Amino acid sequence: MNNNISIIPLENLLFAFIPVIAVIFILYKWSLDYKHSVYAMFRMLIQLLLIGYVLTFIFDSNSSLLVVAILVMMVSISSWISLRTVESKSSNLFMYAFVSILIGGGLTLVLVTQAVVDITPWYEPRYLIPLAGMTFANSLTGLSLAAERFEAEIKREVSYEHARNIAFKTPDLITKRMAMP
Repeated sequence: MNNNISIIPLENLLFAFIPVIAVIFILYKWSLDYKHSVYAMFRMLIQLLLIGYVLTFIFDSNSSLLVVAILVMMVSISSWISLRTVESKSSNLFMYAFVSILIGGGLTLVLVTQAVVDITPWYEPRYLIPLAGMTFANSLTGLSLAAERFEAEIKREVSYEHARNIAFKTPDLITKRMAMP
């Protein structure tokens, strides 16, 4: 694979701030709290700079253990986030979410990285980490929608099996609705 990294000149990077500055200007003109947005913009900038340094370190590493540790952390965080919409928080739910994202997202990640993209070595962080982020984010979204729907159906006193079937179809139904004109 081509390992070249494009360097973005600072002048080009500044173009990304045009929408942010436009929103801050609108907030200011409408006499709304624009100072909070300015603070949030600077906080975002600092976070992006820090994550850039962390990613540079990770992408330059040649450690499969580091990559696996990051993947486990990504699955754990995805599992935790996927359950934010669920009212009943139990340790069993977290384990179910973890296993679901690990198996569903993990198998997809292995298939994409090893059969489609053919990453060599298999743990090449420059490619594996971003693909894992996209894969686990999609798993998180599907799981979150299904868990929320399942809980809502149980509250309506629908049978467990029927609630499970409705929850299983929820992410697909929402995707179809979004695709409709």
